[in-house]
Amino acid sequence: MMKKTKWLFATILAFIFGVLCLAACNVGKGMAGTYYFFSAQMETDGEVKEYGIGDTLLSGIVAKRDSFTFRLKSDGSVKVTIKSEEREEYNVTFTGTWETVEGEPNKITITIEDDPLICECDGSTLIISYPENSMTIMTLKK
Repeated sequence: MMKKTKWLFATILAFIFGVLCLAACNVGKGMAGTYYFFSAQMETDGEVKEYGIGDTLLSGIVAKRDSFTFRLKSDGSVKVTIKSEEREEYNVTFTGTWETVEGEPNKITITIEDDPLICECDGSTLIISYPENSMTIMTLKK
């Protein structure tokens, strides 16, 4: 009877260990997907303005859902696309990498051209802060 109990206990522990390993391997994978522009907060002359879809941003771009897209792939690569019908010179695509921030389950680092940016991401919303230019915060949603 003791052997069966030990074997059952060992089997349960192995199962739990396996589930935990699978969960650890998938941390951040739920964040993969394409995120589309939803809103932005921009600061100019000390005043913060809110912008949404249909609004004209400071750059002259009329914000549409696909004006700004971030595609986080499960392999750790990222593709950022900016589209503008009004300003053709703003139509650009960047590629880089992304990874979860260790110990921060809702934060990721997106790195493009060796420039890392820590963002908030919960798997359905991506929030990007740009402290060094006029666009303060951009929110994108799947």
